[in-house]
Amino acid sequence: RLLRRSEKRKAKQQQHQQQQKQEEEGDEEEEEEEEQIELETEQERESGVVACEDDAVVVDIEHYHEAADKQDAEEAARLQKQGKKGARRGAAVDLSPLGMMRTPQFYMLFAVYVLGPMAGFFVIGSYALFARADATFTANFGLVGGLGALGNAAGRLVCGKLADLIDYRRTMLLVSLLMAVLEYVYFDTRTSYTAYTLVTVLIYFCFGGLFSALPVATTDAFGTTYSGQNYTIVFFASSIGSILQAVLLTTLVNALSFEHIFLIMGSLALVAAFITFAFKPPGYGKWFALTTTYK
Repeated sequence: RLLRRSEKRKAKQQQHQQQQKQEEEGDEEEEEEEEQIELETEQERESGVVACEDDAVVVDIEHYHEAADKQDAEEAARLQKQGKKGARRGAAVDLSPLGMMRTPQFYMLFAVYVLGPMAGFFVIGSYALFARADATFTANFGLVGGLGALGNAAGRLVCGKLADLIDYRRTMLLVSLLMAVLEYVYFDTRTSYTAYTLVTVLIYFCFGGLFSALPVATTDAFGTTYSGQNYTIVFFASSIGSILQAVLLTTLVNALSFEHIFLIMGSLALVAAFITFAFKPPGYGKWFALTTTYK
C-alpha cells in the first residue's frame, strides 16, 4: 500500500509539473503574440492605418499621405543616387502630385509647356491682325484658320507617332526648334500668301505636336499610379501660357513691331528647346543627349 501511494504521489507531482510547464510555455507564446501585435500596430500607424476591425481598415488620411510622400521622396533620392552611378536605366518611379512638385524635373517640364505653347498661342491669336497690319496684303483668314486647325490635329497625330519611334524628348526638342525657326521667319511671309498660309499652318502643327508629347512625358517622368492627377497639374502650364499671351498681346502690339514680337516668341521657343535638351526623368544618370534613348 505504501508503495502504491508513493507511486500515485509521484505521478500527481509529475502531472502537476507538466501542467505548470505547459502554462509557462503558453504564457511565453502569449507574450510573443502580444509583442508581434504591438510591432504590427506601430508599423500600421506609421503607414497611416490606425485600426482594423472585422476586416475593415480605418486609415488616418493625413498620416497616410505623409507616409506616402516620405516614401516618394526616399524613392526619388535612391533612384537619383543610383542614376548618378550609372546603375539604373529604364525603370520608372511613381510619385504623388506633392512628390512630383518636389522634383526639379516638374518645374522644367512646366516651363517647357508655358514657353513653347505660348509662342504658338501668340500666332494663333494674332495671325489675322498681323496680316491686316500690311494694307497691301490680302488673305482668306477663314481658310487659313481652317487649315491651321487641320495642322493642329495633324501635329498631334504625327508627333505622337514620332514620339513612339524616336522618344518623346527628341520629338519635343525638334518641335520646339522648328517652332523657333518658324517664328523667326514669320514676319517676312507677308510677301506671299502661300508662304504666309504655309508657315501659319506649320506653327499650328508644332503647337499640336508639343501637346501630343505631354501625357507621355508626364507618365514617363513621374510614374503611372498618379498619372491622371500629375498630368492635370502639368497641363495647367498651357493655361498660364494662354493667359500670358492674352494679357501681353495688346501691350506688345502697341509697344513693339510685329518683327520684334515674333523674334521674342521665337526666343521663348528656343528656351523651351534648351530646357528639353537638359531634361532627364528622375533616376536617370545622364542629362538628355541626342544619342541616348530612355525607354
